[in-house]
Order: sequence, then C-alpha cells, then structure tokens
Amino acid sequence: MWGTLTLLRMRFRKERRIRYRFVFVNQGEELRTVERYLRAEQLELQNVVLDRASEIGRHFRSRGMPTTLFFNGAGERVDQHLGEVTRPQLREYLEDLTAG
Repeated sequence: MWGTLTLLRMRFRKERRIRYRFVFVNQGEELRTVERYLRAEQLELQNVVLDRASEIGRHFRSRGMPTTLFFNGAGERVDQHLGEVTRPQLREYLEDLTAG
C-alpha cells in the first residue's frame, strides 16, 4: 500500500514551486486498489506507475519499502533513501540535487 512517504512528497510539492519531477510507484497491487486509495485520500497525482511484478525494486536493488530514489537531470541515480523520508531530509536531498 502507499506509504506516508508518498503523501509527504506530494504535500511538499504543493507547498513550494519546485522544478523536480516525482514519480510515484506502487508495487504489487491491482489498479482498482490503487485507484480506491487515491480517491479515499483525495490525491490527484501525476506520474503514477503500477509495478504489479515489483520489477522496479529488483532492478534498483531496493532492500525494502518505502525506498526513495533520486536521479539527476541526466537520469542517473545519484542517491537513495530506505524508509520514510522526513520533510527536512527531503529538502536536503533536493538541495543536494540542485547543487550537484
């Protein structure tokens, strides 16, 4: 199921106009389950990807969920965070992306 991380990232994006693209990946669940959750939480997200076979986690060698992956403008993975990300942590990761 969607974690707190997804909600935190979405709210952070609403608070500030930033130039980052967020992709929300749900692993292992049916489309109807995801749609029901998004409606119940009143979330209107763009860039939602369903990964029913959990291939993305395997591809990036994620050791658990939630995992947040950070990519630079060239599409290279530059960092990752395992577990829930707090607002201050997310801001720091995004600032590092901007500086790098």
